[in-house]
Amino acid sequence: RASPTKEFQSVLLTAGLNNVSIACICLGDFKRGLAAAAEASLARVGQSSAQVTVLSVTGGCCHVRLLLEAGQIGEARALCDELLQKSRSLGSLGLETDVLLIDGLCRVFEGEVPGGLRQVRQALETFRSLHVELREALLLAIRAHDLAGEITAADMYRRELALHNRLVQQEGMLEQHRSHLRRLQAEEGESPASLERKAEMVERLAITTEM
Repeated sequence: RASPTKEFQSVLLTAGLNNVSIACICLGDFKRGLAAAAEASLARVGQSSAQVTVLSVTGGCCHVRLLLEAGQIGEARALCDELLQKSRSLGSLGLETDVLLIDGLCRVFEGEVPGGLRQVRQALETFRSLHVELREALLLAIRAHDLAGEITAADMYRRELALHNRLVQQEGMLEQHRSHLRRLQAEEGESPASLERKAEMVERLAITTEM
């Protein structure tokens, strides 16, 4: 078994390289992204901790996407099948849905358009039920529907993504206001009830501004 220090280093390196892969997908630099994904795979060799296994699945999904965009469909399918088995063994619905989502895109690339799109939509609905961050899933749904020529559906997901981004930004601003109010309470000894009223006022103001 690898030493704790080596496993920790592997986790940090893998996480960093996964982030590089994600950035390269956004930039369309698939060659560099594939290099980072391959390096991440090497960094995980001999490591078996739960963190490394989770990172292998999340990073593997990025790797599949990069292979698809680079036209390496066969390699993408082989890796996707491996990830499907691995994610099911982990017992995490979120991770399994991550893989099912990229598998749906893979199927669209392979020409199984109806089944692939259906799987993408089902995965997206699962993510909604889990109340998790939807940005990456929506981006992938847009890509799948664009690829399939389903432009109306792709545009629908684009509008949802724009709304989602605004709501996330708004929530971030509200959290900043709440943090500020909590600091005021600590400094001035204000009651929690008064603090809550102020927070509600801030939220109403934000909603009014958005409208």
